[in-house]
Amino acid sequence: MLRTIADADRIRAEYSAGGRAVIIGGGYIGLEVAATARELGLDVTVLEMTERVMNRVTCPQVSAFYAAEHARRGVRIRCNETVRALHGDASTGRVRCVLTEQGGEYPADVVVIGVGVVPADELAKAAGSKLVPVFAIAAKSNWKGSVRSNATFCILPTRLL
Repeated sequence: MLRTIADADRIRAEYSAGGRAVIIGGGYIGLEVAATARELGLDVTVLEMTERVMNRVTCPQVSAFYAAEHARRGVRIRCNETVRALHGDASTGRVRCVLTEQGGEYPADVVVIGVGVVPADELAKAAGSKLVPVFAIAAKSNWKGSVRSNATFCILPTRLL
């Protein structure tokens, strides 16, 4: 679980240059973990079950931008890959390979599963704030004034009121 700095430090301690990391999930957290692992010298593969990274939270153009940036830095992103099994070493209790329904086999020294998030909203709740769900919105618009573009807007799935 990754919720605190201590959690991040524990995960980072597992990284060693030249090692192989498989990140399951191509959302914000999965991509951030992938970028960090790559910067630390690991061979990194991201497995995403949908057709693009950050599918639930961004528009296709933003997904394409981040996929290209990660690829440019050496991260392999495999979309439309559904994890079937994690194969481990019985003597160490560690995962050594991720298998997918599509027939992929991804050897790993480190596996991070980033396939969902529960907001850390304790502080907001303690302060009496109300959290409400918001649906993702995409709209094209020509701006008036000094900024003029044909932009697509995306709103995060939850906001604080």
